[in-house]
Amino acid sequence: QEGLDPCDFISNELRTYKDYQNWTPKNSDGNHEGFYSVKGGLANSVNTISAEIINRIGTRAVIQQAKRMGIESKIPNLPSIALGSADISLYEMVRAYTAFANLGQVVYPVSILKIQDWNGEVLWEYQSDEPMDSAMNRETAQVMVEMMKGVIERGTGKSLRSVYRLKGDYAGKTGTTQ
Repeated sequence: QEGLDPCDFISNELRTYKDYQNWTPKNSDGNHEGFYSVKGGLANSVNTISAEIINRIGTRAVIQQAKRMGIESKIPNLPSIALGSADISLYEMVRAYTAFANLGQVVYPVSILKIQDWNGEVLWEYQSDEPMDSAMNRETAQVMVEMMKGVIERGTGKSLRSVYRLKGDYAGKTGTTQ
């Protein structure tokens, strides 16, 4: 939504951000050579790529997007939020990820949908009259899902298939890069 394309390439170089108290994010593997596409950087949790993306987009835009996706916790206005430094509950993360699966619409997770007695008579059933909030346009959500599929297919989440032998359609995010 801010103008970056999944196929845009960004240098994997080690950078120091003087505007942020000389912050120098490093990659866990120590490799800081070559280039990654935005999609490849996400798939492989490359910290230098995530840091440069948030530097280009700006922390305020990222925080505003997170809020639209249902994050209510305070997010510090620091570039390190790209690497997972914000303290966000699992519930909020689940809610935020629903925007991807629902093509831009945020769904508030519910843990109990129905209560029945021993005869199967419904005693209570969850009803939602609230319209879903739109966190992003459909195209952006679709692009994000495709990028997150890359995490599972060839990135840091590939063990879901190779080790755990899970089949089916999966998209997700592992590692520190958020």
